[in-house]
Amino acid sequence: MSIAVVGFDSAWTDSAKSPGAICCVEVDDFGKKTFLPPALSTFDEAVRFIRGRQAGVDLCLVTIDQPTIVNNVAGCRPVERVVASAISFVGGGVQPANRSKASVFGEYAPIWRFKSALDANDDPIACLSARNGLFLAEVFPAFALLSYNAEYWGRMMAPKYNPANKKKFKIEDWQSVARTVAREFDRKGVPEANAWADLQAEKTTPTKADQDRLDSQICALIGLGWLFDSRNDNVMIGDTKSGYIVSPCCKAIRTTLAGRADKLSVDFV
Repeated sequence: MSIAVVGFDSAWTDSAKSPGAICCVEVDDFGKKTFLPPALSTFDEAVRFIRGRQAGVDLCLVTIDQPTIVNNVAGCRPVERVVASAISFVGGGVQPANRSKASVFGEYAPIWRFKSALDANDDPIACLSARNGLFLAEVFPAFALLSYNAEYWGRMMAPKYNPANKKKFKIEDWQSVARTVAREFDRKGVPEANAWADLQAEKTTPTKADQDRLDSQICALIGLGWLFDSRNDNVMIGDTKSGYIVSPCCKAIRTTLAGRADKLSVDFV
């Protein structure tokens, strides 16, 4: 079975001046992996890219760094209540998703146009047993990084690698994240993606666009792990009615969050 894993770090408001980024890892029938490096992309461009990748494979999984199921009018989704406890602990933040944010989750928001154009299956569990088709899964790179690098799982230890946040940005954190991504792709046997991430670590003045491209790589990395790594190394938090994320999940984080998910009656599988 041939597979394409597309990582899409979307620009939630779909601004042509500040697009997101997209990349792909393809796996042929013999298990050989090839990498299409990140490129800046709007939602419409992403649809065309995904259709192009899907045409050449049996199964295509799109992992996107944006809420894809938002039915609550206000507040935040149950999945965010669980994940926020981990993100807050390490010094990061979670943007609550709700329908009152018209530009990103209102009736005419770009994400719904994108989903309608793709017409993909929203169920990441079903993707695991499928032999063909197009699937879409929500991911959260900042949360995934906590499992990829144990150094980030500590109080106020989240890497500050967003160049747009000049007050908090640390070049050493940028380098650390890029090298972490490179290491994970090396472990998964994707040398081209490993080399691309290593090059990012050498940048001394990365831009926000560079971060978007790197985050699209992390999205693809999460998708590869979801399809090929042990289920014990991954988790789906939430459900397909109220919203969810799929992510790698190390033992320490699983132990910490499983109890909170149970307390809040949020699926954690």
